[in-house]
Amino acid sequence: MEKKFFEYSEKAQRTLSEANQKMSNTGFKSIQEIRVMSENLFKRIEELDSLDLSLVPTLRQERKEAIRKIQILCDTLDHHVRSVAELDQHNFNFKNSNVTWMSLLQHSYSIESGNATPNLEFLNELSKVDHKDIASSLQTYRLFMNEFHPLSLDVKTRKEEFQKLITDSFKLLLNIVQIVQPFYQQLSPITHAQQVANQFIQTVESQWKTNGLASLANTIVPNSTCTYSQLCAHHVNVLKKTIVQLETSKDSSLLKEVRSIHISQSMKALVKLEMLSNLLNICPVLQSVSELLANNGNHVTSLKQAQSQLQGISKMVENLKYEEGLDDLYYLQIAQTQSSYMFMSSQLPSIISFFTSIEEFSKHNKNW
Repeated sequence: MEKKFFEYSEKAQRTLSEANQKMSNTGFKSIQEIRVMSENLFKRIEELDSLDLSLVPTLRQERKEAIRKIQILCDTLDHHVRSVAELDQHNFNFKNSNVTWMSLLQHSYSIESGNATPNLEFLNELSKVDHKDIASSLQTYRLFMNEFHPLSLDVKTRKEEFQKLITDSFKLLLNIVQIVQPFYQQLSPITHAQQVANQFIQTVESQWKTNGLASLANTIVPNSTCTYSQLCAHHVNVLKKTIVQLETSKDSSLLKEVRSIHISQSMKALVKLEMLSNLLNICPVLQSVSELLANNGNHVTSLKQAQSQLQGISKMVENLKYEEGLDDLYYLQIAQTQSSYMFMSSQLPSIISFFTSIEEFSKHNKNW
């Protein structure tokens, strides 16, 4: 019986050593191998327990200690198998209870890899995410993951995959809270400013075609206390601010495309508004100078007043350029404005000089 005991004991020790060695360096290839090892350890217990050592008290104590060590390891392996099942269940539960989130996460992967672009619809979905609820469930899984240590290579891979899912989810949640949601909140007034500015442009262009810009410039806008010229300048300032807001918002690959689109939309409207602002300031002056010349063309004081008015708009006339985004309505007005300004500016000095000479001559020859 003693010989049998030492045979079983040595066999149990080899199995125990093999199990401990594999546990210490994730030496198990699969969870199935762990189950087999657990079964082998249990067999060692059965073998030792089957021996009748009633006549050998010293060996009974040794057997008891050997079985205790094996049982501890068996319990550890059995607990690990249950933990692996729990890991798989957590993974399954998270993916199936957060289908929309998983879809958003997958789309974010596509954006980061360059295979997709983040459109406004995607940002809208991100902005609706209940980040607190998802973060809470992720935190529960994270605590489990911190305490779970895989013993086999296949489970190690499964843990790493789920760990990546948790890490990537937290990363996307952080982007949503710190970047996407603030940007989305900021986007609403920006979009409104763009819409109002474009409506103003359409209104001005419509009346421009009918009545011209000179008469429109100082006309009070309906339901307002501002003139069209003043309101145009206001829209210019507002759109410039929207561009600054968009350009200085926190950078993220999720926002790149949408931000670029809205900057482009603001810039497109701004090109027209800045041109309209210049024209609304220039055209009334040109009309005034033209009327001044027509009614008081032989008065030197009136002529000098007209010359001063033209000098006051010289910088604005210089800013009249044929920019991309303007149509024929603007190009024609720019050409006419520049032509009128150049003609009157070039003719006035000689006209003033001529009438000044006549006045001087008249002063010295009053008795004629």
